[in-house]
Amino acid sequence: MMIVEQTRGFEKVFPGIKLFLATVTLQFMIPFYRDYVKRIGFGLVTKKGIKGLLSRNMSVSIVIGGLAESKFARPGMNRLVLERRKGFVKLALEMVGVNKSGDIKPDEVDLCIVPSYSFGENSIYDVFDPKKNENDDFIAGCLRRVLGTLRQFAKKYLGVRAPLIWTRSIFNYDIGMLPYRRQIDVVIGEPIPIRRLDGLKSGDPVTNEEVEYYHKVYVDAVVKLFNDNKKKYSNQYEEDLTILE
Repeated sequence: MMIVEQTRGFEKVFPGIKLFLATVTLQFMIPFYRDYVKRIGFGLVTKKGIKGLLSRNMSVSIVIGGLAESKFARPGMNRLVLERRKGFVKLALEMVGVNKSGDIKPDEVDLCIVPSYSFGENSIYDVFDPKKNENDDFIAGCLRRVLGTLRQFAKKYLGVRAPLIWTRSIFNYDIGMLPYRRQIDVVIGEPIPIRRLDGLKSGDPVTNEEVEYYHKVYVDAVVKLFNDNKKKYSNQYEEDLTILE
């Protein structure tokens, strides 16, 4: 959000780059809200939607772990769902050489994957755990069961597996839906140039070897980015980075 809204100087660090945050289709099914997210720079996180943006020389930001990663989004956790998320790499390889303006020369790189990490992002919400707790009284136990059922319903019928969160409101700091006023530090790594390998050219079918190669390069870059910055931006209660699934 901070990058898309460009409220923290993104346009000064990356001048001339128009960035869209790709998100799930459900965001565009809510009346009025969909107009808001489109206005601030959201796009569809579908193959067609991303390709459409890239073919117009736009940049796209993707939360690769998606909703599956939200179950690990708890204060102190640094866990990424990334091991088997390789579709973004394949799509990038498919888009190499697709440039409408025609101002990219054959020996230049027209597409890069850029790693980034947000320190402190998981600390802006508290997460409600629907699992039974031995310290619960009768009311708390009933509340856990009701909320757990609602979450299972949303997952089964809406395809949404979002965590149950609570934070503060405008007038109190005990319960609400607004994020806590806590610092988030976004670090951005070196761009990873994407080129076709083994003599392949733009338009040729993407091979598994290419996908595996660039996926490993990306994962290594994310881990390095975290380790290089954790002493400066993480606190004593946070765990080290773990790559999952």
